[in-house]
Amino acid sequence: MPLSRHVLEADLVISIPKLKTHSITVITAAVKNMFGSVVGLYKAECHSRAPKEEDFAKIMTKVFSLARPRLTVVDGIVGMEGDGPSAGRARKLNLIMAGTDAVAIDACVSKVTGIKPFDVLVTKHAHEAGLGEADLARIETAGDNIEDFIVKDFKLPQTTPLRFMPKGVMNSVASLIRFRPHIDMLKCKRCNLCKVACPVECITIEKFKCAIDYDKCIRCLCCHEVCPYRAISIKRNVLTRMIWG
Repeated sequence: MPLSRHVLEADLVISIPKLKTHSITVITAAVKNMFGSVVGLYKAECHSRAPKEEDFAKIMTKVFSLARPRLTVVDGIVGMEGDGPSAGRARKLNLIMAGTDAVAIDACVSKVTGIKPFDVLVTKHAHEAGLGEADLARIETAGDNIEDFIVKDFKLPQTTPLRFMPKGVMNSVASLIRFRPHIDMLKCKRCNLCKVACPVECITIEKFKCAIDYDKCIRCLCCHEVCPYRAISIKRNVLTRMIWG
């Protein structure tokens, strides 16, 4: 796993993530922030190797096991909800959360945003790997009462998996759920960031044509994540819209 030597050679690492939603991992905060220590285009290769959330979560856990911060400070003064990490909506949360156990922090972030910690696969895998504590009953907190910061109407990404449905139902309908990125030509500035980020090179950006080859697309949503102009949205099929509203 190619990691930045700045992380590996530092006396200690302090990680300062923003509290945001994420279209693949649902929430991005303490553990996933360390994916930033992966260098160069290897991030895109990781998406190519692991387009499914379960596999991608395992890669996040591997990276975190190699680059664990001594201290994590989550900035949730103004976070992001909806289709994060770049196309969501700003949400004022008035929260700063800090600690030495990044997994425990992510568990508390899940609580604040109305999610069960073990429903976030990155948190679940990191806990099971012994990299931190995700059981809220075993996490000691100090300062203000975390219950006072819970956001009851926090908006999750529309790509949030069907993990909240009974497993039998989920297995039956999961294959029918469809998401795909879509480029709005009127908003697109032809910066080519999405094209560079695409791990399977399925994006065409030209003056009179912006397109995605859906036969090659692996739905990793890297293009959606990197677009600074919100020109890439997530389109859902009819069944998916019925389920998510």
